Amino acid sequence: MIAVISGPPGSGKSTLAHVLADQVGIPAVIRDEIKQGMAVATGPRHTGYEDLNIPAMHAFFDTLTVLARAGVSIVAEAAFQDKLWRPNLIPLTELAQVRIIHCTAPQHVLTTASSTEPSTIPTAVHTTTPTSSPRSPPEPAPPTLSCLCKWTSRR
Repeated sequence: MIAVISGPPGSGKSTLAHVLADQVGIPAVIRDEIKQGMAVATGPRHTGYEDLNIPAMHAFFDTLTVLARAGVSIVAEAAFQDKLWRPNLIPLTELAQVRIIHCTAPQHVLTTASSTEPSTIPTAVHTTTPTSSPRSPPEPAPPTLSCLCKWTSRR
């Protein structure tokens, strides 16, 4: 089984993913940690690390695929963007059951968390930009993907 932890930045995805993986005794694969490893390998630079987003996504899904083919249950965490991620998640449903856990948090928590996240290497690679415009509602999941539960961070 692959438990996919998704949600906006600052909603507690990584925290939940690590706790769930530890409690169940399975590995957690965290996209931002993969990107962090890539950033450390490339060394400090002044141009930012946005160019690592797509390679990190490919490494993330390649890792999930290898583990799923080996029959390993996984907790996978990333701020899933439907148009980018769904095409990569659908093939995994042929290898394992995929369940989605969507994290949410009150807007003030999301804004505070994203504004206090470090944006320099080596402590963090990802950057977030809070917006004041309302987010469009998420598209419903296709029949091959199902939402296991909804987690709300109350930090």
